Amino acid sequence: MTSPLHHNDRGYFLENWKKNDLIKFGVSEDFFDNDLQNNVSVSNKVTLRDMHCQGWEKLIIVVWGIFRMCFVDLWRESTTYKKVMSLDVKPGMAVFILEVVANGVQLLEENGILNY
Repeated sequence: MTSPLHHNDRGYFLENWKKNDLIKFGVSEDFFDNDLQNNVSVSNKVTLRDMHCQGWEKLIIVVWGIFRMCFVDLWRESTTYKKVMSLDVKPGMAVFILEVVANGVQLLEENGILNY
């Protein structure tokens, strides 16, 4: 999912997400019934954040920088079980991660910020 960046002389504004947009992109309505938590991760150059599979769904939004996100499908019944996938993400992009998918990130630039 991508969202437009609205730039001006002060920086930029980004609408992280709206419930209706997320549902349109396949996020289950059940996601909004759970306890929601929001985190910010600030990383320095070439930081690698380990693979995590924490048992809950995540919506990761890039605030600043370019990250390589890696995923491993850990759902045994899946046709992509144990398959490794990667995606380069930048500001304006969001990635929804199911609870059965391990995920990790590496910053590809000088500085980066993730919101999740």
